[in-house]
Amino acid sequence: MATKVTPATLTVKVSETITLNGVTYGGTNTFKKTSCGQVDQRIMSVAHDSNINVVSLGSADALGVVVAANLKYFRVTNLDDTNFVSVIVYDSGAGHEIAIKVEPGSSLFFTTDDIYANDDSAVDFAGTLIGAEAIYLRADTAACDCEYICVTT
Repeated sequence: MATKVTPATLTVKVSETITLNGVTYGGTNTFKKTSCGQVDQRIMSVAHDSNINVVSLGSADALGVVVAANLKYFRVTNLDDTNFVSVIVYDSGAGHEIAIKVEPGSSLFFTTDDIYANDDSAVDFAGTLIGAEAIYLRADTAACDCEYICVTT
C-alpha cells in the first residue's frame, strides 16, 4: 500500500514583546522544519503524583513511540492557571534525566532528541550529547491539563 500522506513543512513562529519606560523590546523569529509527515497532538490531564510518559523515542514507530532520529519538533504547553509542570527528558542507557519547570500558561519546545545531562557537580560539558529515550510530564501540587505536539518525518 502506498501512502497518501505528502510530507509538508512545519512553520514555527516565536514572538515576544515588552515595553519598558516607553521603549519596546522583543522580536519575532520563524523557523521551518521540512519533510514532516507524522504528528501526534493531545490535550491531557497530567497527574501530580507520578511521571506520565507522553512520548517514547525509539528506533521504530509504535503506539506512543516515535523514531528518535526523526524528531523535528516537540512542544508542551501547561494549560493550568496555578500549578507548574515538569518536563522530564530521560535516557535510561546513561541513567540521566533533565527536568525543566514549565510555569502555568507557559510552553517549552525543542527540536532534537539530543540532550546533555551530567550527574556530577563540575561544569564540564565535553560535547557528547545523549539521545533521549522518553519524555515525561509531572504536575506540581494538583493535576494540570497540558497540550503537547510531537512532529516527526
